[in-house]
Amino acid sequence: MTKLVAELEPARSLKELEKAIEDLAGSADLIDVPDQPLGRRFHAATIASYAASLIGGWRLVPHIRTVDYAPHALKALAKTLALIGVSMVVLLRGDPLGWERGPSPEEALALLRGYRERGLRLGFIVSLRKPVEVIEERLQLEPDFLLALNLTWDTMERLRYVAGERGYEVYPYIVLLTERNKRIFESSVTTRAHGEREALNLACAAAGIPGVAGILVSSPGDREAMTRFLGVLRGECG
Repeated sequence: MTKLVAELEPARSLKELEKAIEDLAGSADLIDVPDQPLGRRFHAATIASYAASLIGGWRLVPHIRTVDYAPHALKALAKTLALIGVSMVVLLRGDPLGWERGPSPEEALALLRGYRERGLRLGFIVSLRKPVEVIEERLQLEPDFLLALNLTWDTMERLRYVAGERGYEVYPYIVLLTERNKRIFESSVTTRAHGEREALNLACAAAGIPGVAGILVSSPGDREAMTRFLGVLRGECG
């Protein structure tokens, strides 16, 4: 069965964070933890450490903005995440915030390969809008899995190539557009978002592609819509 992955949003209080983790853990198999999304102060590794005490580290997929860390700090972070049971980590550059002097995600992958022996799997984010040749350059580095942005009917063939032909473990993003969150997309978010019916059709089509291990659902500003959608998705094409 295809895994369902829910994206955790930055919280304003511990109570709000606990409620979000509880809601998402009840609806999804894994919880994706972004690192300072859109520049918001939300440290994924710290959140993952706390969430691991509630639901187990194996259910978390924290991101690491590798450019924020010196190499020794990056190694310490990877070792600590493995220690608390985290088995999947996404390496990314993230949005520019003013100090990006650490290793690139590609350099970090080489730096942290030894932690695979501790059960830590290292992934990248790719955009399906990019030409196949550009995506292929990242595949040559042999990440353990991929999160794939910008899934549309036009980019579905690239997903088939990466997951089906190249045999990678891929988790395509499905971003929900709702009445509650549409202003967010009008002002700052560039990722393609979809209404619920279109999102469901895309997710079911993607889930049928060999190599697609899960569907990652994001709904900025509308967790209620996301948890509802996850239930529908599990029932119709899980």
